[in-house]
Amino acid sequence: MGRQLKYDQAQLAILDVIATEKLKPGDKLMPERQLVNRVNCSMITVRAALKSLEEQNIITRRAGRGTFVSCEIPLARHEGHVLFVNIERAGGKDFPPDLALRWMRHHFETRGIGFEMLTVSEFNQKLLKSAGGALGILLYGWLTPEMATLLEGLGVPLLIVGSSQPIPGVAQVHYHVGECTRRLIKRLAHTGARRFALFNGERSYSIAQEIMTGFESTLAELGLELDPEGVYWSDYELLERQMDEVMPRLAMKYDAVLMETGAYPAYLTAANYHHWRFPARFGVLPLFKDMESHERQHLFREGPDLFFGRIDRSVFLTAAELFQGYLAGKNELYTISID
Repeated sequence: MGRQLKYDQAQLAILDVIATEKLKPGDKLMPERQLVNRVNCSMITVRAALKSLEEQNIITRRAGRGTFVSCEIPLARHEGHVLFVNIERAGGKDFPPDLALRWMRHHFETRGIGFEMLTVSEFNQKLLKSAGGALGILLYGWLTPEMATLLEGLGVPLLIVGSSQPIPGVAQVHYHVGECTRRLIKRLAHTGARRFALFNGERSYSIAQEIMTGFESTLAELGLELDPEGVYWSDYELLERQMDEVMPRLAMKYDAVLMETGAYPAYLTAANYHHWRFPARFGVLPLFKDMESHERQHLFREGPDLFFGRIDRSVFLTAAELFQGYLAGKNELYTISID
């Protein structure tokens, strides 16, 4: 995590150099050794940051000639900001992925737009104060209709990020979890699985509801029976005990078991502790691009009996691009479904 943070900071520092030096497209950036001293990090980190900036078409590196700016980076202005509001359940600890947040900040700040984040569990004075002067609000987490109504009353543009409960009249960038479920079931069916079970998330979780809808419709589409005894709704506070009690029964009775991603860490812990070896194949979903940090990649490697339902486009970056386009007058805010 530490190396990743330094790498991100180096990118932002290099962008700041481009902005403060007022470099235009075609202008040459200072040599790498000078950048090392300017941004106060190692040569390895600087080169990794430059490589990423080149992939984003912000700079161009030419062998033997140096590094050149491809687009102008404005200095951040301070008359307004985009506010990202993370809404937790009462007593919960729900946070968006750190890497996704850093890239959203990077996206806005490199375009001269401030970015702030606030975590709340209810509409309060802190939220009201932070919303003052905001150019718009990005909403993530356990959004309720009541809170949405209060936020709409602020008269600030709103955009829901992720698969929170839809709010009529509010644009949303969300995951098409039903289609992800459909693709994963068909992959498992292609291996010969005919009897499917589902170890799902909590009933109150909108993604779990979408998984269930996709599960039902895809089994019907394939002409396969849906066994009510093979569908289990978990409780995150009791997850470890439920995993120990329920998973062996499902994995011994059915050809394939689908598992909501939130239950996967508990499954890995139980499987290692009990040395589980089941005949069933497992499918884990949905696995979002925003969740796959470098440090966790080893957890999401497929095997002969382990499959993942992936959504390879970032809902956070898509939302940032949509909102930035809206602020620039290039587009309206509208709902996007990512599958």
